[in-house]
Amino acid sequence: MTLMTALVASSIPGVLAFASVQAANAQCEFPRVYDMQSFNVESRVAVFPHVEAAAFADAGKVAAHASDLDFRHLKTSYGAGFRVHNATSTVASLDVGHGAEGWRVFFKLSDPFKRTAPSSSRSAVIPFVP
Repeated sequence: MTLMTALVASSIPGVLAFASVQAANAQCEFPRVYDMQSFNVESRVAVFPHVEAAAFADAGKVAAHASDLDFRHLKTSYGAGFRVHNATSTVASLDVGHGAEGWRVFFKLSDPFKRTAPSSSRSAVIPFVP
């Protein structure tokens, strides 16, 4: 298995897990490029001024060729969690989700040192929509 395939397969659990098995069996010199389709829906409800509860569902598929992508045999997952945000961005999220691998807990913090304005002197205004 190539490093690129392992990284891609581990970045989206459930949806891309079988891609790494195919690549390992192919024994090719160059990493294969897979086509992917994904569908996501998320609903948020305010719990406190800067805390929201979220429910989400995902479905997707990976194929060796784009012509193999269709709406049959999609891998699915669902879950719920909490989002903590300030006026401009989501600061942290805690999710519990269920997919092909069973139940998982995910915790994510945003990058506190992320540059909020472009390197040029012009600034871009992007509204935060909770």
